[in-house]
Amino acid sequence: MNRYAFSDQVSFSMDIAWSDHSESHTDHYHINQMNCWRDLEPDGFLSHALEQAEQLQNETVTCRVDPGQLVRPWDAAEQITLSRSRFHPAAMFDTLVPGRFYPQGLITGLPGVFKGNTTPFRCLEKNARTVVADLNHPLARFPLTITLKDMTWDVQTKAERGGSCMDWIPSALSGPGLQAGFSSWPACFLTPRAFDRKNPQPDDLFYQTDRFVHHMDDQARQVLSDWYGSLLFPGGKILDLMAAWASHLPNELIFSEVHGLGMNAKELKINPRLTGFSVQNLNQNPVLTFPDHYFDAAVCSLSVEYLTDPVRVLAETARVVKPGGWLAISFSNRWFPEKNIRIWEDLHEFERMGLVLSWFRATGAFEQMATHSFRGYPRPVDDRYFPQLRLADPVFGVTGIVKSQKN
Repeated sequence: MNRYAFSDQVSFSMDIAWSDHSESHTDHYHINQMNCWRDLEPDGFLSHALEQAEQLQNETVTCRVDPGQLVRPWDAAEQITLSRSRFHPAAMFDTLVPGRFYPQGLITGLPGVFKGNTTPFRCLEKNARTVVADLNHPLARFPLTITLKDMTWDVQTKAERGGSCMDWIPSALSGPGLQAGFSSWPACFLTPRAFDRKNPQPDDLFYQTDRFVHHMDDQARQVLSDWYGSLLFPGGKILDLMAAWASHLPNELIFSEVHGLGMNAKELKINPRLTGFSVQNLNQNPVLTFPDHYFDAAVCSLSVEYLTDPVRVLAETARVVKPGGWLAISFSNRWFPEKNIRIWEDLHEFERMGLVLSWFRATGAFEQMATHSFRGYPRPVDDRYFPQLRLADPVFGVTGIVKSQKN
């Protein structure tokens, strides 16, 4: 590795790993062209990590981070009791659910908090008159393992002397932690009308229209394909649940069978990765027709937000996947708004991983459950939303391994 100068730029991926009880979480954050002069504090975490990588002559470095080292330490005084009158609009008080996260901008009279502030707080308790709000950072109690990898340096011949700074650590740590478990899972997600949808008509009518559209940009689709590639092995039998015209499976992996189960026969027919397909409305009939332990693994890409009985579907999927096999569910921040369940829109995108994780747990059929997030990658310049959106669509994933019958 070449010795870097403060005029240089560096790109790398930062993996933030932490555990919550029996579940593990890894938040992947890509830092693109960090300006060493503007963005590195001399005694900051990233400066020390890059210096360590330089000393070890290694482009990968792993650091252990104690709770409260990169975010404010957990403080009992940050758990405060608030009256109904402290919330604006006042009607929001009635919608608060213990266990869920909400933006601090809903609270009036908090020092340094303005209307529209999206920094989250967790509702811990609630009665008819008051709420106990936890203002601590969601990661305040967790030790972290942070790995910097895939470093590429762009040596600049002329140093910059202007521009704005980017504080990368707060950006990377904004969101992680919201998927952490809570004692009221899954009850805090089972609010009235949680599974209502804007379009209550039968799904068969909605999906009879061909929709050959992508829900993510090219970069995000590549990230998803690479992630699936890290979980699956060649030669296996794969169930592509809620499939459409693209499966997002890595092209370099050849499987003995990929069966797509979806809602539109024309879309499934042109999917090049499928060796067979069937049309089935899982909201009407969640029972899968395959024998027990038939598949080696299953994936569900960018569709889980449409399920009205997800626990039943996940339990059925666990039945048809061999013990020790993966179920990997992925999603992003785009969907068909007519058909997503109502609670999906009510949650922060990181909290949605907690929702899906609670469904895994509710089946009792999975172990070694984990969440993954992928953010910060540059959006392709030929994408329709560039340059209005500079970053690629985020990718979120939840995985579980099917338990053996002995468990």
